[in-house]
Amino acid sequence: MNFQCAHVNADIDVTPSEDDFDVDFEHTIAPNPLSDTDSNSTIDPPNESQIEEQEQNSMLQQSLRNLYQSAREHSHPNEINIVLRSQPQFAVIESMFPVFGMSRNLVHNHPNLRHSYRNLASKLQHKERELEKKLNTIQLDLQIGQLMADEVRSLIDHSAKLSPDGKGVISIIAQVSIQCREIFCVKDVKSGEILQGEGDGQARDVTHLVRFEIVLKKEKGYWEIGRWQITDWDDLLEGNQVLDNPAPFLSPFSFEITFECLQPLTDDLEWKVLYVGSAEDTSHDQVLDEILVGPIPVGINKFVLQADAPDISAIPEGDVLGVTVVLVTCSYREKEFVRVGYYVNNEYSEPFDEEVGPPKPLDMSKVRRHVLAEKPRVTRFPISWGDEEVEEKENETAAQSGEQMMEEAKVMMMGEGSNLSAGDGMVMEDETLIQ
Repeated sequence: MNFQCAHVNADIDVTPSEDDFDVDFEHTIAPNPLSDTDSNSTIDPPNESQIEEQEQNSMLQQSLRNLYQSAREHSHPNEINIVLRSQPQFAVIESMFPVFGMSRNLVHNHPNLRHSYRNLASKLQHKERELEKKLNTIQLDLQIGQLMADEVRSLIDHSAKLSPDGKGVISIIAQVSIQCREIFCVKDVKSGEILQGEGDGQARDVTHLVRFEIVLKKEKGYWEIGRWQITDWDDLLEGNQVLDNPAPFLSPFSFEITFECLQPLTDDLEWKVLYVGSAEDTSHDQVLDEILVGPIPVGINKFVLQADAPDISAIPEGDVLGVTVVLVTCSYREKEFVRVGYYVNNEYSEPFDEEVGPPKPLDMSKVRRHVLAEKPRVTRFPISWGDEEVEEKENETAAQSGEQMMEEAKVMMMGEGSNLSAGDGMVMEDETLIQ
């Protein structure tokens, strides 16, 4: 594909003909999953070296390939027709930054690396508090800068010890917004129902946010440059996503956060994930994770917020199953400005006598969690972003938001044990993008 240079906004014909599309795809998919059609296949599954070779040579990163493979294997029960015609107009590099001492493969093989940067931030903050009373501003900046440089070198050296080839790594992550003229439609062939997109055949302006990654490897003072891979793409209008959903109860929560920063921020953003343990008692609420994200560049930003599963021992036995709420909040200078609430339905995966209930104690490995991600409850609060004065009202707390959503869930449910699913009549704001 040929794109114009970043930030070039030339006048373009906004109604391309069918022959003008760089991407021109139309295909009808049969309802049979691939796993069924290949049930008699004698082909052996790929071994680890073959998987690694495929990963190195593929333009799409493995998790993205798995996502589409999963969608295919759990496809619509009827034939569906997919039409995608796209003409890129221009692209803008929104952000590009290095991640020292880490690559996806390395973190996958050594999960303890996930908290390396959080630990580094804590170490730097502790050192800064220790030195700020002893040194002037310039001396303090030099000391912290030297410490940061030493820690970064240490991360790269540590990655070399963990890597099978003995090479230190740096991952470069770039996010690019691509403006396209696009026709997209997914249709049920039998009923004619439009499942996604629009069925009028008209091209529309669509902005895609695409994330690219490349791994650099260091050996004897030289850097070996890898290949760029696409690790994600997402229409900006689709906003935040809940990843790995549905999932086992004990697995981590993963939220893909997309937001737009309209002005430079001097401080970090604080993100928090809170789980409502009981509708009756806020003392059972659990903060699953808190992280600082920064510095925040102006433009579109995207990252994955991951939080551990709730501590089952802190949840009343009668509140483990059924509907609850998980909240994602963001604050600036200790002032919360956005809160996103999701209903969560926890179910026991094996049949049980409704009158007796599931076995006690619960086998948590058989409890499944389904976050109802289609219609989150988004609440925004006005705050001061700089020196300007903003009238700040007394906002409800996150716990109060959770209580309110739980009360609404009770009203919507037909009775004890009913499953709450998207489309049951819940009244929530129709917003899916944090800006």
